[in-house]
Amino acid sequence: MIDLDTIVQPLRTPFILGSTTTLCVIAAIALVVTRFSIATKSREFFDALIRREPALAESFGPPSVFTRYGPIYPSRMRYLKEKRFESISDAALRDEGRSLCRWLILDGVAFVIFILLILVRLGLAA
Repeated sequence: MIDLDTIVQPLRTPFILGSTTTLCVIAAIALVVTRFSIATKSREFFDALIRREPALAESFGPPSVFTRYGPIYPSRMRYLKEKRFESISDAALRDEGRSLCRWLILDGVAFVIFILLILVRLGLAA
């Protein structure tokens, strides 16, 4: 049987611990930047969409007071997940919707990387 501690022990050097801590901080900063970019791009996209189609205004309103959500409202997230922006006739607005979807994917990847780095860091520190 392989003892996991004999594998991890050589990795517990100050350089490795410092490197994993630095990577955790970089991942946290990347997460904050992607969330801020998503919030900004989402606001711009849906403001332009509502200007183009005013009938959609009430369907993208803010959620109730006790609803928890990430960088964008749940109603807006549903719209993007269903890729309803693909039916917009304005090519620039359609491209902006695709870009916002890519930012959401990047946010998910950054979050997973951040969690994995934290778990690695905690595993090395134990």
